[in-house]
Amino acid sequence: MPRANAAGAARPARLQSVPLRRPDEGDIAGARRQPPSVQVRALREIADEAGYTAQNVASLTGLHLSTILRHWHDPRWLEQFEGSSLQRLIVVVPGVDEYVRTYPQRVRQQRLAEELREMGIEVDGEGVSYATDQLGIAPAFIGNALETTLLLARGDARQAVSYLTTFWGCQQDRALRVLFAVDGPGRLLEDCDPLLSAAQAMHEQLRPRRGFSFPRIVAQQVLVHHLARVTGQMPESYFDPRHTRTAFILRGAYMGAIIHSDELALARRYREIVDSNPVARLIELWSFPTWTRDRNATPDFTLERSLLLRHTAREIISELQHYNETYVWYLATTYLPLALEMDPTFGFQLAELGAALRSRIGGIASEHVRDACERLVKAL
Repeated sequence: MPRANAAGAARPARLQSVPLRRPDEGDIAGARRQPPSVQVRALREIADEAGYTAQNVASLTGLHLSTILRHWHDPRWLEQFEGSSLQRLIVVVPGVDEYVRTYPQRVRQQRLAEELREMGIEVDGEGVSYATDQLGIAPAFIGNALETTLLLARGDARQAVSYLTTFWGCQQDRALRVLFAVDGPGRLLEDCDPLLSAAQAMHEQLRPRRGFSFPRIVAQQVLVHHLARVTGQMPESYFDPRHTRTAFILRGAYMGAIIHSDELALARRYREIVDSNPVARLIELWSFPTWTRDRNATPDFTLERSLLLRHTAREIISELQHYNETYVWYLATTYLPLALEMDPTFGFQLAELGAALRSRIGGIASEHVRDACERLVKAL
């Protein structure tokens, strides 16, 4: 059972290690879900589909016929063409642009799947395809997420911090959500337990390190947030945010736990912290604009008094429709009042915000959440 904190609100238990479980050797179903093998295509195959001969390609690109013929049957032709020569092929031969765009990503995904399998982590090939094709997550972000998994599994703190820091952003974070997903069609891993164990171990490895390091702080926040999002648990050592570092990590933990549990007591406790702690209030104001790229993330966590929240507004309006009721309560009572002080125009999207709130109110079951949304609509 979760323990109560000093304020009486339920507090999640401390993060626990998730046991590492290797997949069964004979998991035939798992083998079918691996990323498809990379299909290497010669330049001749791509040109044939377009109805072009080598002479046609040479004429259209302006490249010498001998150059085209030298690489016509070479499966590694893509590595031989570069600069303006490759650009000429892309613009005149249908299919080259698609091959150039997808081939390196597929090679990388296959390499990562093989290396992760050696670590006892199985990539869900169907999930990778779904995340890319249906969810619209860029293949580069998918690859970065899988690379991060490998670094966490290896315990490579320096490189893991470098990768994790790049996920502070709403677009990049979508890849981590499907990476840490325990089910659903878009999950990247067949079993998330090894990742959870590796992420918890990395968090423990980074926590005692001394000295200020902004990348390390961001990496810890990203880990704590996604661990809390999956398990609902938070590290106890961050409940008294005296510095920006602890306040930032605390916010990530609370957001993850609120999304996981849908418990209003958690959101109330977080609001109390923001209302009473100037450092937590600063971090609350700083987080959304830097996460949505309304401004760059600064190591000193400073923020202007006035800032146009154009990207933040777009993200919040979307979240109001898709997140649980407790998170909506947090937005309506904690973040949005602060955001409207900073930007009374809300990125010139006040009307859209009001419409999103009114649309959500009709389907809200909790009277407390509904009342909070109605008060905010009236204030608008």
